[in-house]
Amino acid sequence: ILLNELDRELERRGHRFVRYADDANIYVRSRRAGERVMVSVERFLTQRLKLTLNRGKSRVARPWVCDYLGYGMSWHKQPKLRVASISLHRLRDRLR
Repeated sequence: ILLNELDRELERRGHRFVRYADDANIYVRSRRAGERVMVSVERFLTQRLKLTLNRGKSRVARPWVCDYLGYGMSWHKQPKLRVASISLHRLRDRLR
């Protein structure tokens, strides 16, 4: 419920994003824009919502590098959904 304000702020700014519980991905066109959005979102979270951003888990990266909720995207022109490598390793360990 608290992060609904973050959703509204990102929509107001016109960003494309995905959020599930406290995990979020925000999509922008360049690394420079990503760094700028990261700073502004961190400022919004700390000043307005009184929350802290975990810098160890947060990063600016290409969509096909990041996995989200056990899935990722391929790097092709028409991206396809793929299962995250960590999820595959966990499944193989369980099967063994």
